[in-house]
Amino acid sequence: MKNFIAILAVLFVMALPTTLSAQNKFGHINAQELLVALPSYKTAETQLQAFAKKLQDAYMKMQEDYNKLYAEFEKMQNDKATLKPLLEAKYAEIADLEKRMQKIEQSSEQQLVEKQAELLKPLEDQIMTAIKTVAKEGGYTYIFDSSAGILLYSPDGDNVMPLVKKKLGIVTAP
Repeated sequence: MKNFIAILAVLFVMALPTTLSAQNKFGHINAQELLVALPSYKTAETQLQAFAKKLQDAYMKMQEDYNKLYAEFEKMQNDKATLKPLLEAKYAEIADLEKRMQKIEQSSEQQLVEKQAELLKPLEDQIMTAIKTVAKEGGYTYIFDSSAGILLYSPDGDNVMPLVKKKLGIVTAP
């Protein structure tokens, strides 16, 4: 009798993980597709492009200044009457501008990344709130992001994209 109870206990423990996993409900969503579908994404994208254009325009202005300085330097270099200290000063001015241009180029990339994060953070928060709400309402234990490439298989019935879009008020064409 003790052996029978021990065997039942072992079988119960072995069956426990399958029983627990049967209670889990899994869903998936393409978060990148959802982000792009938000109407406010287009506004954020427009703002980001405008910011990038400002940075590019500032750099192009420096490039024009550099070209002018270099042309002046070449003209001074070809003129035999130019004094060496003036030539060296012009060369130093060009070198200084080159350094500033490199710094601007590097900081512009960082500023662009920061601006993108600033603009997208509220949208990502909005999406996460909607996903969590759908997960709770639908009884989902886990929802995977298929845009991250971590989903190997998903039946169509578990795609929560339509539910989250509905929560966010995104209307899709039939």
